[in-house]
Amino acid sequence: MAEHPWNKKRPLSAWLPAGWSGEKGGTFSRNEKPVLDKDSCHLCSICWLYCPDGAIRRGQVYSIDYSVCRGCGVCAAECPRQAITMVLEGSN
Repeated sequence: MAEHPWNKKRPLSAWLPAGWSGEKGGTFSRNEKPVLDKDSCHLCSICWLYCPDGAIRRGQVYSIDYSVCRGCGVCAAECPRQAITMVLEGSN
């Protein structure tokens, strides 16, 4: 089975400007973090397209880079299968 063209590895989200450092900085603290249910995810790339921080990593399974994620919740709101949920920071 051929890999879907959207699943090619790309360094940045469609929303990130060129030169983005990729790490959150300053005194920013996240209250909630997104958690991905890999069994519900069907690799549609919608979360990757809408993530303003480029925190979604694509591959055979998707993952979230918490060193970049600011906890905005856009990925959870846009996921058509509700595979991403927001949980309080520090909880499992």
